[in-house]
Amino acid sequence: MSLLTRATASSVSSRCLLKLTATYAFPSKPMTYDISQVRITPVPPMNGLLAFASVVLNGNIRLNSIAIHRKLDGSGFRLTYPTKRAGNEDRTIFHPITPELSKAIEQVLFEEYLKLHG
Repeated sequence: MSLLTRATASSVSSRCLLKLTATYAFPSKPMTYDISQVRITPVPPMNGLLAFASVVLNGNIRLNSIAIHRKLDGSGFRLTYPTKRAGNEDRTIFHPITPELSKAIEQVLFEEYLKLHG
C-alpha cells in the first residue's frame, strides 16, 4: 500500500484552512478481514429487529450500532447499518462497500447471534 498526500491552503474570513487529501493505492490482491471483539446486545423483538452488534475491523476501527433483523419471510437474518437524519434525508454513517466485506461481517455476526440466541 502506498500513500499519496496533497495539502492545499485557502483563506476564509482571515483564517487559513488546510485541506489534506489522502489517496491510498492498494495492491490488486484480495483483502483479508480481521473481525474481532464481536458484541451482540439483544433487544425486545420489534418489527423484525432482534439485536444490535458491534465489531472491531482489522484492529483499527470499531463499528457500532449494526442492527440484526429477521428477514420478512423468516428465512434468515439481515443487517442494517446506522443512519442519521439530516433534514429530510437519511445519511448513512458507515456501511461495507464491497460484497466481500459485507459477507464477512454477516457471517461473523449471524454465527455469533445463533450461538447466543439460536
